[in-house]
Amino acid sequence: MSRLLSLGPFTALDLSIESFIEVAAEHRLDAVSLMVNPPNPTLMPRCVTTEKVQAVKQVLTQHNISVLNAECLMLTPKSDINLCMPAIEIAHQLGAKSITALLFDVDEVRIIQHLTQLADKAAVFGLNLNIEFLAMTPRWNSLLEVNQLLDKIDHPAIKICVDVLHLIRSGGNASTLKQIPHERIALMQICDGLHLEATADYAHEAGESRTIPGEGVFPLEIIANTLPHNLPIEIEVPLVSSESVMERLSKVINASKKYI
Repeated sequence: MSRLLSLGPFTALDLSIESFIEVAAEHRLDAVSLMVNPPNPTLMPRCVTTEKVQAVKQVLTQHNISVLNAECLMLTPKSDINLCMPAIEIAHQLGAKSITALLFDVDEVRIIQHLTQLADKAAVFGLNLNIEFLAMTPRWNSLLEVNQLLDKIDHPAIKICVDVLHLIRSGGNASTLKQIPHERIALMQICDGLHLEATADYAHEAGESRTIPGEGVFPLEIIANTLPHNLPIEIEVPLVSSESVMERLSKVINASKKYI
């Protein structure tokens, strides 16, 4: 089995964008995902803005690294879809295959309208729109619920990003994945965890206390084997530790390669 392996931006927020790309190249990864719209203002320095695009593209070309996905659009009741256009355009300029959307709205009519509008705009630029479900969000917080939502929208450019942590914490497993059309899943984000309990109270774990693949109890090999063998895998292991950033990243990346 050999899949495209990408490094997710939240795995190394303590690095500059340029150093992040260089680390991916040094470890012979295929791609990175980059932030084009930060989930909170404190992450703006790690975000590729219009002013940074050309410099970042030069670093990507220099190191022969592609961009798998762009992070992330936050859909709330007050979202103005037109304000998402700069992020979509930057993602396109970087050569990303997709851009992520997180759902923080509970109104089905509005969320269907917003997702359809976003997907139409993204498709113009050749991008898919990947919905990433989180067990901590108020609605559509599991793989099956998001799949049901996509059944209602039926848009070819809308896909699902399966983060293994969110899958497990929302009560999902490999059997859940088998219920989803494989063509609807765009990528899998990999990490491990110390328990298999479903809970919505795991923000700290998700943001800075994930477990290195192979050091926890998640059935990662079973999950990986359940999905198509050409499905990209992204390393998503935010982890605060006493090790240097380079030591930590080397350990995380090398452990993740087992699952491609």
